[in-house]
Amino acid sequence: MRRIVTAVLFVSLSSNSIGWTEETRSEPASASKTTQAVEESSELKEIRSGSDAFVKAFNEGNAEAVASLWMENGEYVDETGERFTGRDEIQKVYADYFAAHPQSQIQNEIDSLHKLSSQLVIEEGRTTVDQNATANAGYCHYTAIHSLEDGKWKLALVRDQWVDAPISEQHISDLDWLTGTWTAEERGIEIESVFEPVESGNFMKLTHTVTQLDGSQTSGFQIFGWNARSSQIQSWNFNSDGGHAVGYWVPQSNGWLAEMHGESGDGMETKAVNSLIRLDENAFAWKSVNRTLGDLQLPDTGEVIMKRN
Repeated sequence: MRRIVTAVLFVSLSSNSIGWTEETRSEPASASKTTQAVEESSELKEIRSGSDAFVKAFNEGNAEAVASLWMENGEYVDETGERFTGRDEIQKVYADYFAAHPQSQIQNEIDSLHKLSSQLVIEEGRTTVDQNATANAGYCHYTAIHSLEDGKWKLALVRDQWVDAPISEQHISDLDWLTGTWTAEERGIEIESVFEPVESGNFMKLTHTVTQLDGSQTSGFQIFGWNARSSQIQSWNFNSDGGHAVGYWVPQSNGWLAEMHGESGDGMETKAVNSLIRLDENAFAWKSVNRTLGDLQLPDTGEVIMKRN
């Protein structure tokens, strides 16, 4: 499945060109032009709202509000495998956690939502905990099963799994292998990306240019840096159309996952989860999923293979 997809465009690393799809090859998509973008069902929107409510309650240290998101007899399995059943037990475990970590803050990213039936939805995602809350570098991968209770979507089961991030992958120097010029081309459309260390190697700069068949170009740049407070790589993106975004990078096997939040040049909110997978010394694969433009859910991109020049 790995191939160059011309209209995905590597510029989408910033998520600001999030409207580019394989079906709209020559211009950015908008709410009126994105024929494949469809709004999520009301059920999935409600579940996303529930995820936001969880983050808000957690960051406020409100154990009762956290537990209220579960079904009456819902279950929570923590990263050690210990199981807690019922809202009372779940409220107590979160209350104990907040007492031990009163300043704890989290960020949450939903990786997938699958509606199994009219009564069940399974959610998978990642939760990043601030460095003050844990001495371990990494993130929490979770699986949540949602079920209807009294007409409302509630958590039936949540299972957490902690994923340790090797310290060596927690530093900006782990991107040094990207230094140089990378290109992709198909049917005359050319993508060029240039990575270079800047500011004494404390940051990495990516400059990207896409040249269309008619010679027109889109461009932008991205700065990668080490966020010591959250102990993760962060990126800042700026595109020629005025769009911009911030990315939070989490290491995975042979590469990275980036949670992107931004704004298009015309002021619409953009979100995406991007992956960058190292294939070998001279090639990497890039893909963008869970893309949204305003209230629209956009299709996932195909994989772009960038090759070293």
